[in-house]
Amino acid sequence: METLPYILRAMLLYRKLTGSGEYEKDRQKLFGYMVSHLGKSEHGRGVGHQFDWYTTGLIPAYTPCVTLTSYLVDFIIEARKESAMPESEKSVLRDIGGFVFNDLNRQEHSGGAATISYTPLDKRRVINANSYAARIMYRLGKFFKKEDYTVLSKKLLDYVLKEQNEDGSWFYFEKGSVAEKENFIDSFHSAFILENLFEWATVEKDEGASTALEKGKDYFLRSFVNSDGSVNHFSKSHLPIKIKADIRSMAQSINCLALLSQKDPGLLETAQKIYKKTIETMYDGGGSFYFRKYSFYFSKMNYIRWGAAPMLNALCTLALAEKDRKEGS
Repeated sequence: METLPYILRAMLLYRKLTGSGEYEKDRQKLFGYMVSHLGKSEHGRGVGHQFDWYTTGLIPAYTPCVTLTSYLVDFIIEARKESAMPESEKSVLRDIGGFVFNDLNRQEHSGGAATISYTPLDKRRVINANSYAARIMYRLGKFFKKEDYTVLSKKLLDYVLKEQNEDGSWFYFEKGSVAEKENFIDSFHSAFILENLFEWATVEKDEGASTALEKGKDYFLRSFVNSDGSVNHFSKSHLPIKIKADIRSMAQSINCLALLSQKDPGLLETAQKIYKKTIETMYDGGGSFYFRKYSFYFSKMNYIRWGAAPMLNALCTLALAEKDRKEGS
C-alpha cells in the first residue's frame, strides 16, 4: 500500500509531462484498489500496511498510518486540480480527516503545540509523522474550510519546529522520549520533514516554517549530500553497520531537492548530480534499482517499496522541475 500513491502520482505526472493518457486506465484501477483497501478507524479511514508489523506492540494489517495516508490526500487533491472532484473522492478525504483529527492519540503541549501518534494503536512521538499530520490537516482544512483542522495543523507545525535541533536537524523520535543512544538522524526521514514544511513556507509564507526550512536544508546539504553526488544514509546512528549507499535515501534526496528547487533554483543541479550518481552506482540498466551497499556487502535486491516506487516518484519530480526550469528560462 505504501507504493501505490507513488505509482499513481508517477502516472499522473507522466501525463502532465508527455500529454499521453497511456496509463490512465491503469491509474484508475490502482486508485480503486487502494480506496477499497483503506483501513478503518473509529471515526474514519486511512492507508495502512497490508501486513502485521511490530513497534511497541503488534499493529495489525491495514491499521491506518498517518504517514502513508498523507500521500493519498496529496494525490487526490493534485489529480483534481483541473477537474471537479466527484463526491466519492470527497468522501474519502472526509474519512481521512476524521481519522487524523479524532483517532490518533493527541497530546497538547504548553505554548500551544500538539503531537499525534503514528497510528491509533500506539503513542510514539515521531517527528516526521507529525509533519505529515500537519500537512494533511492543512490541506483538508483549506479544502473543506474547516477551522478546527487548520488550528490543529498549526499546533502540529509548531511542535515540528520546536523539535528542530540548533544545527537544523531533526531526530526520528521526540527528544527525550527514548534514550539518546537509541535516537537517530537519517536522510530520507529528514527529507520527508523538509517536503512537508515546503507548503507552509512557500504558500502560507509562515516565518517559522521558512526559517526551519532554510536551517534544515543547510543541514541536509552539509550532512547528507557529498560532492560526488552520493548520499549519506545517517548523520547520527547507534547502529554498528556502515551503510555506504541506500536507494531510498538517494530517491528521497532527489525528490526533496527537486521540490525545494522551486524556492532555491540552485538545488536542481544538486538533485541532478545525485540522480547521475544513482544511475552510475545503483541502477541495473534494465529498470531496476539495487537496494543497499554496505562496507562489506552489496545487496542487489530490487524492492518496489524501498527502491523502485520512490525512485519512479523522484524521477518524475525531477523531470517536472527540469521542464518548469526550461519553460521558465
